[in-house]
Amino acid sequence: MDDFYDKLLGTSEPREHTINLLELGIPTHTHTHDLADLDSPFMEEEVWLTIKQLPSDKALDPDGFTGHFYKACWSIIKNDIMVAISAVWSRKLRGLGPLNTTYITLITKKENAE
Repeated sequence: MDDFYDKLLGTSEPREHTINLLELGIPTHTHTHDLADLDSPFMEEEVWLTIKQLPSDKALDPDGFTGHFYKACWSIIKNDIMVAISAVWSRKLRGLGPLNTTYITLITKKENAE
């Protein structure tokens, strides 16, 4: 199954280069800019602070999950969310297949439905 997605999306290569932040030419004599954190993985605290700022009554994506859902369920979903964020940050997209696994339950709307 991974071969299918490798052919469809391609595979990511390891990073051969990083950004030399000193070469950006930002003046350091008036303000000190520590930009090293821009190349660091996201921390759980950063993600939680972002989630807390989401509007509770709006869904950000077509998935329909509102900010309230992420806030109320954070203790349950945080490990999965952090794994997904880490995979995207490190460009290791293999193993995200479970995101496409769904359980569907049909609920009848009519009495005596078969």
